[in-house]
Amino acid sequence: MKTRSAIIVCVGLVSMLLILTISAAQEKEKPAPKTGATTCKVPVAVCTKCGHWEVGNAPLKCPKCKATRDNFKDEEKVIAVGPELAPNCGFEKGARSAPEGWDEVDGLSSYYIKRPGAKGRCLKFDSDVYPADVDARAEQMKLPADKRPKAKPKKPTSGKKYDTIAGTRGALLWSDYIEVEPGVNYLLRAEVNTYAPEVKVFIKGYALKDGERRIGYKKYLVCLPEDKNELGSWKLYICDFTPENPLNKRLKFKWVKVMIMVFWPPGEAYVDNISIRKIIGAAEKEEGKKSPPEKKEGGEKPKRKEK
Repeated sequence: MKTRSAIIVCVGLVSMLLILTISAAQEKEKPAPKTGATTCKVPVAVCTKCGHWEVGNAPLKCPKCKATRDNFKDEEKVIAVGPELAPNCGFEKGARSAPEGWDEVDGLSSYYIKRPGAKGRCLKFDSDVYPADVDARAEQMKLPADKRPKAKPKKPTSGKKYDTIAGTRGALLWSDYIEVEPGVNYLLRAEVNTYAPEVKVFIKGYALKDGERRIGYKKYLVCLPEDKNELGSWKLYICDFTPENPLNKRLKFKWVKVMIMVFWPPGEAYVDNISIRKIIGAAEKEEGKKSPPEKKEGGEKPKRKEK
């Protein structure tokens, strides 16, 4: 009986050891967690003189060789990008008046609504509003949400409408701070559906100065269909940006904010899916860097001694 019990105990121990060994092996075989990196095809403008390229439309002058816009050609490139950095990229999270990661909408010049004709949510803007009405609503927005009155229907505008926010400061909405790496290249994308107004998606870069975050970098993405037949339909707009100041390298822009501006002509526009991703391997944009010559097998030949 003792021998039989000993055998049962040994078999049990061996079984437990086998289970632990298999579990350890399975742990090692688990795939690495996803980093959010992916690839995407983007339109680029390539300088035919030096090879420098930029995402989106060609610049007025090439930053490398100073060639004019006429020397650029349009192409497409597949690039690798890092995980999403923009807060609440698709505007799916948030309360009724405040998309998560963004300022509150005022219900007069900016709205947080269901996306027209599709699932999900988006931002709506109206630039056909008088500045005085927007300012009055801004004062109301300072009150706690439970004591804040609902926005009144906007007053009808008239005349040439240069005195609306479309002709002055535009309808605006800001994101929260987004952490970035100074001097690194990023991809900015936005989906816009405009019935008339031009939409600009600004990137404002902040550096720490005297203990405060201060704006010292700015770039914007223009979102307006070139074909009038595309007005009133969703379109994707793309550009890249690098938060740095070429004239002052000591400024390190560690944060950016997105500012959406909807202005002239007066009317409505919708914005969705604002994306900011790091372009992986952005150094590839620096054309003209020659790689070191390959070493031949066998190494260098021994030098002959001088007599």
